[in-house]
Amino acid sequence: MKGGKFIAGTESRPHAHQLTFVLFGNLYDPQMPMFGNKGIMCLECSFSMYGVPRFPTWTYLASTVNPGDTTFTLSQDVDWQVGETVAIASTSFFHTESERMTIQAISGRTVTTTSPFAYQHVSVVETHGSDSLKMKA
Repeated sequence: MKGGKFIAGTESRPHAHQLTFVLFGNLYDPQMPMFGNKGIMCLECSFSMYGVPRFPTWTYLASTVNPGDTTFTLSQDVDWQVGETVAIASTSFFHTESERMTIQAISGRTVTTTSPFAYQHVSVVETHGSDSLKMKA
């Protein structure tokens, strides 16, 4: 599309509802260089989306999560809601061990998920002399 505008909310009146984009295509459909075959693109146009501000959008785990666990504890307060989906980063050598979990309950900084974790997600700080290395999902 050339020209035009897409606007969902404004800074003073954010879009407070779910907005879903459904992108069709498969691996073998024609591809746009650097963009693939699924995306929202425009030429000489305006694309503006303002949602409800969230803080923080991400944080660290306060303690290690093990396979089978259905709860995890965060290192800071969040405004996440029951029913939302969160991503927990992989802490192994395999990026495929990141997991998407649906929030079932929240009590303080402890989050309960609707299903158990399949992988371990580490939350440790290694200290060597005066140096420390934070390794946390």
